[in-house]
Amino acid sequence: MKTKQILIGLVMLINLSACNDDESINNNNNNSNNKLALDQQYTMLTNIGETAGVQGNSYLQTIEEFNLNETITNGNAIENDNKGTIATYDNQVFFAPFFSTEIKKYTINDDGSLTFEQELAIPFISDIAIVNATKGYILQNNFELKEFNPSTFEITSSISLQEFNTKRETYPFSRAGEMFIRPSDSKIFIALNYIENMTFQNIENQVSIAVVDGLSNTVETILTDDRTYSPGMLIGSAGRGFSMDDYGDIYITCSAGYGFQGKPSKPAGIIRINSGTTKIDGNYFFNFNDAGVDTCVGLHCVSGGYAYTFKRNLDAISNDFSDVTSAAAHNPIKIDLSTNELIGEVEGYTTTAFLNGIWMKESSTDDVIYLPANNSTENAVYQLDINTNSAEKIYNTTGPVVSFEPLNP
Repeated sequence: MKTKQILIGLVMLINLSACNDDESINNNNNNSNNKLALDQQYTMLTNIGETAGVQGNSYLQTIEEFNLNETITNGNAIENDNKGTIATYDNQVFFAPFFSTEIKKYTINDDGSLTFEQELAIPFISDIAIVNATKGYILQNNFELKEFNPSTFEITSSISLQEFNTKRETYPFSRAGEMFIRPSDSKIFIALNYIENMTFQNIENQVSIAVVDGLSNTVETILTDDRTYSPGMLIGSAGRGFSMDDYGDIYITCSAGYGFQGKPSKPAGIIRINSGTTKIDGNYFFNFNDAGVDTCVGLHCVSGGYAYTFKRNLDAISNDFSDVTSAAAHNPIKIDLSTNELIGEVEGYTTTAFLNGIWMKESSTDDVIYLPANNSTENAVYQLDINTNSAEKIYNTTGPVVSFEPLNP
């Protein structure tokens, strides 16, 4: 009898052990399934402690793998005393803090960590663009453009835009903001912003875009348009207002004051530079008022003639506009560039603030865009499916994500 009981007990223990092993395997599988990855590696810049538009500390790190809805901390990030502009090429990251006098170069190691390489003395940087391993451009907001060699990290040419900086008495806070390099002919289009004061309430109400030939590094002309104003973005890597479609046409969101004006003097909208030309198409204007979406900032073209931009919700901003940069007042919308119509707001998304979250970044597939969500309840990165026009949060961040740049494979 005792022998039989012992045998029964051993069988129960074996079965229990097998169940525990199965449960352990299932748990491991579940944990494995929760581990997700972006389509490729990205450099992410977050910001904490901002008080006056550009203050606080920024944290630079790479991101690729994550657990769904986890919070990415800044424990492995490189800390700087200000946020700024970033660009990437291959395994290199170029970072220029706002109001600094230098641009920093980092390399990304196999484990994703960043190693500081060197810095290059150059002030007032508003945008950085890399053409290839030996050629890139640094735009200074004081109307200067520098060509540099990303590999040797040396300035190779200087291009002055001072011939367009002729309104300093009337617009003392004028700046060159975003640049767009057309790959087909190396033409560089630069958004010029003529601004009277730092509240950005008084901005010249016409479009001004400088054109530079990137092959000869010579200034060609300035493009103007009086149907709208405020082309592109004030600062490049905080968001993009220039975007090119499948046919090589460049579309430019003109926000009519970057959302800082309650009642713009002209409608916000989108203008176009046709493929192969260096002039604004006078027959094309996507008037946001006519589409019923008021002011929008940023632009990202996708296939099929569609694009995404961030629509401002004026009701989310106080009447005195004191919180215009920090209020979570922007939602992404899908638009049709061929019919100039609103397709719809992105479902499943929350809101984001202008100051720390107007970027839209492509993935390596044509169906996915990454978006920030920076508001009073969360700082996060969302993944947008353009086929369903819906988004879902993939992870939280410690601090608003101000820049998110893909690394070249």
